[in-house]
Amino acid sequence: MTQRDGIIKFENERIKTLQEERLHIQKKTFTKWMNSFLIKAKMEVEDLFTDLADGIKLLKLLEIISSEKLGKPNSGRMRVHKIENVNKSLAFLHTKVRHVSNSKESGLDWIGVEWCRVEKCKSRLRSSCAWPLRALFAI
Repeated sequence: MTQRDGIIKFENERIKTLQEERLHIQKKTFTKWMNSFLIKAKMEVEDLFTDLADGIKLLKLLEIISSEKLGKPNSGRMRVHKIENVNKSLAFLHTKVRHVSNSKESGLDWIGVEWCRVEKCKSRLRSSCAWPLRALFAI
């Protein structure tokens, strides 16, 4: 291995480490932010990536920060019940988004993501959802 190859390998490893660190910080920050609202409903998110998969806590968070009733979440344990809750959350968010020709202009391009990515616990999706959600409700 040449010196140049060693430098490139080091840089790639450092970039990966920094990306993982950034994701961890975003996860921790958004979890604390969610918990500051969910405490009103006597709920808590311990792991952002798994606790939102059933949609129940996400629905409750949206109710709290929007001051609107979204209906009772489906408390069933089957995948179809979780999908129903996540779909209800995404449908509500769709009603709150100002539709523009280029969705990236609104900063909310993640809302069009299908339910299965939320329900199947895609960590990159969740961390990208955090900041636009805060901006949407001007919190």
